[in-house]
Amino acid sequence: MPQTVINEDQSDNLIASNRLINLKNMYGNFYKTIWKLILEKNENESGRQSNFSIAFAGCREGDGASTMSFNFAHAYSENSDNSVVLVDGNIRKPILHYQFNLKNGKGLSDVINGKVGLLDVIREIKPGKFFFIPAGTESKNPISLFNTAVFDSILKLLSDMFSVIIFDSPPILGNPEVAILANKLDGIIMVLNADVTRWEVAKSVKNDLETANVKILGAILNKKEFVIPQAIYRLL
Repeated sequence: MPQTVINEDQSDNLIASNRLINLKNMYGNFYKTIWKLILEKNENESGRQSNFSIAFAGCREGDGASTMSFNFAHAYSENSDNSVVLVDGNIRKPILHYQFNLKNGKGLSDVINGKVGLLDVIREIKPGKFFFIPAGTESKNPISLFNTAVFDSILKLLSDMFSVIIFDSPPILGNPEVAILANKLDGIIMVLNADVTRWEVAKSVKNDLETANVKILGAILNKKEFVIPQAIYRLL
């Protein structure tokens, strides 16, 4: 089978084209958002301290879920003494590895399939604080990966290792594995493209997630031209 060979210049161009926007000026707001969500969870669990897991997902590709998951993870690592792991859960079309100048290589899907161990795929970005797990071998049927006892065990191990787990999720429309993944976490934050996402579409997606018993923690209105006072909005 013919293979596509990417030379060094092409590789640099590919990485550049997949670079996400760094929203460092918003890190303070992003951290406060996660902190408040963690507080709410602890209050609901009678004050018991536990880890926090969340997924970011847009309605369609290009809404900015990867940008938000990447920046929220950075924000938490810079403002907290606790550890955070960013997981590329978009096994259909991963891009987060480009942000760290890494090859996709082995990752989450390969751990689920038993090809490598979990510790073999965890990349330390900031010593002791910020870690990353690439998506691994791409799959067109991620449902068969997320809907397994093996993945549940992986989540349990990550919960024992890290205070916060952030998943970058594939777009919600057309990817049923998003609901399966989100149901195994504390919830999901929808990322809405201010220039593209129609309110009717967002409402329909919200209803579909709720029908699947997914806990929606809020929504981010992304790519708005004016400065938004709060990064996250509660869905009505």
